[in-house]
Amino acid sequence: MIFRYLIIVVFFIASSCNDKQVKLDDFEIAKVDYHRGKLQRIFVVVRSEKVNDTAFICQVISTLKKSYPIEKNSNISFFSDKKYADYKTELFMDGDDLLPTTEYENWNKSYLGEYEFETNEYKTFPNSSLKNNQKEYKLNGCN
Repeated sequence: MIFRYLIIVVFFIASSCNDKQVKLDDFEIAKVDYHRGKLQRIFVVVRSEKVNDTAFICQVISTLKKSYPIEKNSNISFFSDKKYADYKTELFMDGDDLLPTTEYENWNKSYLGEYEFETNEYKTFPNSSLKNNQKEYKLNGCN
């Protein structure tokens, strides 16, 4: 009986050691938005050169899934600058604008990507005027 539990523990340790972990300093959670007690969106800051590194993005998604109560309709928004990691309506279109409208283009440039848990789709540069920057990936294995 003890041997059986020992095998399970050894297997668990071995499998968790093989998983490549994302260091917390590789990304930062800028904001978590809940609506009526359900997680709507997590705003994450990453380095811009990581935007098309789907293995990295998948690791971030996996880490967040273990740390937050993800819903079917939850999303992750990726930004390169914490200053802009928020809904554009909150920053620019609310009655109490936090940022001047002259910074709206900076928000667009900082908005790197979007991941939808419902579809497992990850889209890069969703607001970019340069269509060749926009890519779509299906990330099914982010557990």
